Amino acid sequence: MIPISARRIWECRVNADLEKAAEHSVVSAFANSGRVCVSLQRIYVNAACVETFSSIFVEKVQQLQIGDPLETTCGIGPLIDAKEVERIDSRVREAVQQGALNTAATIPDV
Repeated sequence: MIPISARRIWECRVNADLEKAAEHSVVSAFANSGRVCVSLQRIYVNAACVETFSSIFVEKVQQLQIGDPLETTCGIGPLIDAKEVERIDSRVREAVQQGALNTAATIPDV
């Protein structure tokens, strides 16, 4: 068997529902605080609609409620420790160095 990973690819078409695509992408990326082996790692978006999709996606991410995962209003829980915060910070910095635009991430002091 050859290991593969499935990725959801959304194309920008005249009738594309970017709102729905962004919503599904947020759920896929942040389910269980993003700590699932099948969580969304990359999003491929047609260049014609990347700006629109990105703004919708960032808006939806910013609406996630951070807090106690036992609360029903919580959309994303805390990271387990400072080492995990450093790992995520490292990934964000690496992505920015490779050309990604950091539109939302802020790393708290630990």
